[in-house]
Amino acid sequence: MREVVLSTGEMVTVRGLRRSEIKSLSKYGIGYMRCNIFDLPEDQKEEAIDAVVDTQFKDQDLENADLLKIFNQIIKESFSSEEEEKNSPRSGPSDQTAPEGSTAEHA
Repeated sequence: MREVVLSTGEMVTVRGLRRSEIKSLSKYGIGYMRCNIFDLPEDQKEEAIDAVVDTQFKDQDLENADLLKIFNQIIKESFSSEEEEKNSPRSGPSDQTAPEGSTAEHA
């Protein structure tokens, strides 16, 4: 289980997807060993995100940022371990973050 802090300050708990939920989400590229919704057309990505979040927060009116936070944490809880996340190259600072004191100029 994972805690997610919403934009309102409220904290909610998410769980991993259940077997029956994964089966029902297969049309969105979600399976037992993967979550590959990013290959879907844009409108189907939105449907997939809504479908995943609705497994736990159906009929709740969520802000878009909260919806995406919840989706990401459900996927992480379902398909990755904390050890994998800790060792992930994405767990450090973003490559796109400019060093302190530098300025980016665009022509």
